[in-house]
Amino acid sequence: MLLMVSSREHLSLSLHCSKSKKTLKDPNLPKTFSNIIEPIEKLSAPLSYSWNTFKNLNYVKNSEDVKNTMKMVYPLVLRARSKKFQSLPIFQAVKELAADESNLSEAQHRVVQKYLLEARLNGVELTGYNQRHMNNAAQKIAQEKEKFKNNVMLSTSKFKQILYDKEHISEMPVSLQNRMAVDSTKPERGPWVITLQQHVYLPFMEYCSNSELRENVWFAYNTRASLKDEHLSNSAIIEEIRFQRKDQAMLLGFKSFAEMSMETKMAGSIDNVLSMIASLKVKSIPAAQKELSALQEFAIARGFDRTLESWDVAYWRRKQKNATYKVDDEELRQYFPLPKVLNGLFQLCNELFGIKVKPADGVAEVWDKDVQFYEVYDENSKHIASFYLDPYCRPSEKMSGSWVESARNRSDACDSLPLAYLVCNLAPPVLNNPALMSFEEVRILFHEFGHALQHMLTTMPYSDVAGLSNVEWDAIEICSTFMENWIYDRQTMNYISSHVDSGACLPDDTLENLRKVRRHLAGYDMSKQLYLSDVDLQLYSSKEFWLDMQRRKWAEYLTLPIYKKDAHLCAFTHIFSDEYPAAYYSYKWSEMLSSDIFSAFQEVDLTDRIAVAAVGKRFRDTFLSLGGGCHPGEVFRRFRGRDPSPDALLKTYALH
Repeated sequence: MLLMVSSREHLSLSLHCSKSKKTLKDPNLPKTFSNIIEPIEKLSAPLSYSWNTFKNLNYVKNSEDVKNTMKMVYPLVLRARSKKFQSLPIFQAVKELAADESNLSEAQHRVVQKYLLEARLNGVELTGYNQRHMNNAAQKIAQEKEKFKNNVMLSTSKFKQILYDKEHISEMPVSLQNRMAVDSTKPERGPWVITLQQHVYLPFMEYCSNSELRENVWFAYNTRASLKDEHLSNSAIIEEIRFQRKDQAMLLGFKSFAEMSMETKMAGSIDNVLSMIASLKVKSIPAAQKELSALQEFAIARGFDRTLESWDVAYWRRKQKNATYKVDDEELRQYFPLPKVLNGLFQLCNELFGIKVKPADGVAEVWDKDVQFYEVYDENSKHIASFYLDPYCRPSEKMSGSWVESARNRSDACDSLPLAYLVCNLAPPVLNNPALMSFEEVRILFHEFGHALQHMLTTMPYSDVAGLSNVEWDAIEICSTFMENWIYDRQTMNYISSHVDSGACLPDDTLENLRKVRRHLAGYDMSKQLYLSDVDLQLYSSKEFWLDMQRRKWAEYLTLPIYKKDAHLCAFTHIFSDEYPAAYYSYKWSEMLSSDIFSAFQEVDLTDRIAVAAVGKRFRDTFLSLGGGCHPGEVFRRFRGRDPSPDALLKTYALH
């Protein structure tokens, strides 16, 4: 049924765009927002809703039938969506609209600018050879991205190392032993298999006590898809992707792909990004040097007789953190039953934004018995949005990770309210006990709910700019990272914590230690993120061979040596096969802004909840309300009264 709906709506949108080509060429047709944009919205919004519904099922209720249908439907959806932005008559009509902006509201102006920018970046103004060249480059990039991703996947799965010595796993938690054991019913007996999958590799590097073993696994991880295996090497693919993206950019009149990327970013220019990086770099690198020196001393005092290398940091970091702050992850988990955390999160949102989140199970059909449905009401008890919560892992059918997806955008033309999917992968409850969350899982829930709030509390009337739609890529994480700050607030912690046995809130000293853990090796972490952000921009701005650039930039940012065999960029999917080419800096940019935003709450004193609520209303009226209907730089100025500063971010991590 869903396939039929998607196909029918794809056909409707395609036919409408085809008819528009004739209609819009009529010189007597008034070029108004209502007769150009709104008819397209009325057709494209239902297509998006049905496609998003199906895409969600692919993530949470996967099967062979769903996979096969996905392959059939996806090209149709892409083709239908592209027609909005690749039709020359629609583009020309929208250009006429833009010529007289006095008749457009702020939101309408953003919709019009979105159409124009998307069309230009898709080459709608190109003709003849240049147009064919552009299309060929796009096809080549798609092919090379797929090869890159597959090579990373194959080289990741290729590595396996078997352990027989119990001493090597002596410090590992039972959960990791279970994941690594050949016989998971008897994990304590072994043997155990090391792989490069994230859920094994990352904790293994933290808990493996043998430095030589860590070194071997670290090198295997950081040489994935490199020249050591010519059949799976991404070296030439990196250069081909860079070449084709630069080719596309130059066809459109840009000097580089990085310059073109800035067209869809809040930062606006490469220089602005480099300025942010420089302001953080000058503080983070000296801090990282001190942190690693202290970590070396800590390790030596405990019998480590070597110089710390990259493969040693995670292990000794864990040791130092536990010895200094005495934070026990399993003990912490007892304070965060899922129902308490959810109710506390909703209470905080009521306090800050004046909304009420109410369970509405039975109102909507769900795909699993554990899925919950909620409705969101404003301060006047008006229903304004809804969302599904799918909290627990189901390994056989559900993708790992946590995320928020738009199911349906707000659209006045379609008379539709926002609907979202909030998906987690928590361990399900046992017997009659509630599911218990780690502190990291609490942070992730707050992060994802920040995305959901921006989607659901939008007041923009057009789906193309409502909520998360049309928000510049380097601003998309602002609301989510902003929400993370609240888990370190004492009052919020009172809302969300309750010991599963005693009912007690998390103690003050434990919360203070969690704040300190947040700053542990912050300079080291930030230097690494800045290195990746800078190398990403430079890769898409210059012709320098990727490996030479990797080594040169590493030396600028990182204290630990880089080794000849290290080829970690060959597996850097974010910038070569995913959504962050010339945009990896977006993570740090969003975090900088969200820290600045949260400091506005700190300035009025977090214990004064009336004053905090007033700032919360201002945040709702700007960031949560305006979504993609206003440039994020202007949204920030309306909230903060000035341009953003890195000072709050540096203060958050005690790097000021």
